[in-house]
Amino acid sequence: MEKYLYLKLDKQRKILQEDIKEITQKRLIEIYQQNIPKNIQERYEFELNIILKNKYENIYILLYLISNKVKEDNEIVLLSGTIGSSFIVYLLGITDIDPIKYNIPFEVSCGIDGHKKPDFELVFSKRYLTKIKNYIECILKEKNLLTDETSNETSLKLNLRRNEYIDMILELEKVTGVNPKTISFDDKETMKLIENADTLGVSEFNSSYVRKLIFETKPTTFEDLIIVNEISRGTDVWYDNQEDLIKNGTITLKEVIACRDDIMNNLIGQGIEKEIAFYITESVRKGKVRKNKEEKWKEYKEIMKNHNVPDWYIKTCEKISFLFPRAHAINYVMNSFRIAYYKVHYPKEFYKSYFNTKASKNIDVTILNNKEELIKVINELKEKLIINEDKLLLDTEFLLNDFEVALEMNEKGIKI
Repeated sequence: MEKYLYLKLDKQRKILQEDIKEITQKRLIEIYQQNIPKNIQERYEFELNIILKNKYENIYILLYLISNKVKEDNEIVLLSGTIGSSFIVYLLGITDIDPIKYNIPFEVSCGIDGHKKPDFELVFSKRYLTKIKNYIECILKEKNLLTDETSNETSLKLNLRRNEYIDMILELEKVTGVNPKTISFDDKETMKLIENADTLGVSEFNSSYVRKLIFETKPTTFEDLIIVNEISRGTDVWYDNQEDLIKNGTITLKEVIACRDDIMNNLIGQGIEKEIAFYITESVRKGKVRKNKEEKWKEYKEIMKNHNVPDWYIKTCEKISFLFPRAHAINYVMNSFRIAYYKVHYPKEFYKSYFNTKASKNIDVTILNNKEELIKVINELKEKLIINEDKLLLDTEFLLNDFEVALEMNEKGIKI
């Protein structure tokens, strides 16, 4: 579903503006009482001014209403893209991620002064998607958040998608009685499972590529897992680039340019003006530098050198084709860690939920408990992928993954 939100130029806007101020200021006082730190107050005012100046209030209030409905229905929503970069979004209770705690600049989402129009994407369980769509349609009319689509006023895009891993978590909560939001991100057994790349069936850490990346990067903390996810989501970030820097000891995992936020924060930390740091970040993360399409790159390089940015850092930037936003990665890693928790503490329930909610509907369920047959099918699918290595066979890869999960389940002595 893709919905464009057209802002009304009347009293409705003022009402929405006052709503945002009231809700967020109340939350600020709840968190900090009367002692709001200066940097927090400045970030709050900076974001609020951009949101109101650029007429984004209708989408923020809509997200607030949606998140309240999701909580009321005991469902889960994941935020995709850069939406989680906003401190206002956090104060509205739309996300559990505090961007200030994770050092996420708001500019990554909206640009220096809000000129970069943000896309808002929400991800729900497959079972809940229709219900929430109907709710959104109703609330748009009830709250008068839309005008005629022929309007020339500001429009923002809201995308809704589904993700079966959310269905999986909701089912695991039901069968185990463990609320996913109570799971600690420093659970040692869960971290050990991920460190060993025993992550088949665990959303973001499921693919062979990411499991290989885990062995190469050796993550030991939740923060490390975020970096691994950011690397895996980027293009030309690791292989033929920073992998060698890690291997030869030039940098540590925490120094890797893993996401677009890293560049902006690092350059500002080196004393480079925020606006220039932002434009360098945008050029690198879009691959403009790699493609030699950034006219100012020679000028930007000189600025970086004058601010003692290391040569390896500049060369790394020149190789990157795409960088992921940190807020998106954190959201998905949190979800994945929770799934991994269930896998290590409730293995039987984990595998059952995987095949109930996530596995392909084309899978032959009669062989799920037949180890010999599983090995035979897995080898056939691998051979098919090798023969067609120049083609993108996603259905085959997904099916192979399902059968590998089934084989792992059998090897652990679990039958469903």
